[in-house]
Amino acid sequence: MAFGRWYATATTLPDGTVLATSGLDEFNEIVLEPELYDPVLNQWSSLPQASLVAGIDEVDYPYMFVLPDGNLVNAGPADTRLLLSPGFTWGALVDDPANSPRPGYHGSAAMFAPGRIVRCGGEPQGNASTWVLDLSSYDPQSPPSWLAASSMNIPRQNHNLVVLPDGTVLAVGGCASDFDTNPVLQPEIFNPAGNTWTLQPTMDPLRPRPYHSTAILLPDGRVVVGGGFSSSAFSGQIFKPPYIIDSTNRPVIIGAPTTMEYGLQPYDIQYLINGGKTVTAACLMRLGSVTHGFDQDQRRVPLTIGASTTISGDLRQVTVKSPDNGNIAPPGYYMLFIMYEREVNEWAPCEMAAYVRVGS
Repeated sequence: MAFGRWYATATTLPDGTVLATSGLDEFNEIVLEPELYDPVLNQWSSLPQASLVAGIDEVDYPYMFVLPDGNLVNAGPADTRLLLSPGFTWGALVDDPANSPRPGYHGSAAMFAPGRIVRCGGEPQGNASTWVLDLSSYDPQSPPSWLAASSMNIPRQNHNLVVLPDGTVLAVGGCASDFDTNPVLQPEIFNPAGNTWTLQPTMDPLRPRPYHSTAILLPDGRVVVGGGFSSSAFSGQIFKPPYIIDSTNRPVIIGAPTTMEYGLQPYDIQYLINGGKTVTAACLMRLGSVTHGFDQDQRRVPLTIGASTTISGDLRQVTVKSPDNGNIAPPGYYMLFIMYEREVNEWAPCEMAAYVRVGS
């Protein structure tokens, strides 16, 4: 790279290139000029026209997301701004809710559906505030504002957000104050459909997950939580979401595509019903890369799905359509989940996802 940087964000773009934004240089100063990596040419190029503006987006680990129209958004932790593509020029600022604290450093954000982002927690200490930004369809010249959502049940900072296959978002770990003071032991789940947070069973009090902890989705629908700026740094734990605790008969994928091309192409999936219900939903979950409370590649992509047909006995087949383009699902590897509706608007994923490479 042209600049040394640490605490930077790497964002996979629709064409497979990677945008490096922010980070600190050897003098502990924010690197204002982003760079673009081309994996085909194995080459970096500087983007001076996309330089961060001091005082507006001069932060490390910015919450960068690719939007369905191909633009990007820097969703925090400071001001929210659009990064317009092609050209990589900064666009409009996005308003925060009036009179609401912003998470600042040590909060977290996640895209739970294409263009829909949740952001919560962080500084000042004791922050439980939650916001949702809907950029699934918008005017780049006049983007919508963040909308205040229901606050978390417990204030936290330095926590992790993990998007689950059913479209809900897990907040786990963190502390009520400072980096490792007053650890939060009880996870909670945000349901965007109902705008609610629901507390989950308490974690082992001897293994708190404060600053420097990590959390990432596993292919069986569970979440592995590990690390932390404490004596628990060398241990890990497994969190079981309610769709595992309350459902024992989850479908089993027998055959699935290993690659998907863009353009809403049809792909068949064979599965065993396994004593449960017929599959009626599917999604792709991007393989993540999490550090410092922010997963830089996390993404959930719902798929269009047809009706299941019976092959024989418990063996079923269902057809899904691939993502339309790289704006919706940047190229790379994803976990493919199929799901059934266990309760009204509550979904249970398959026992084990299939891995699929999307795009070329």
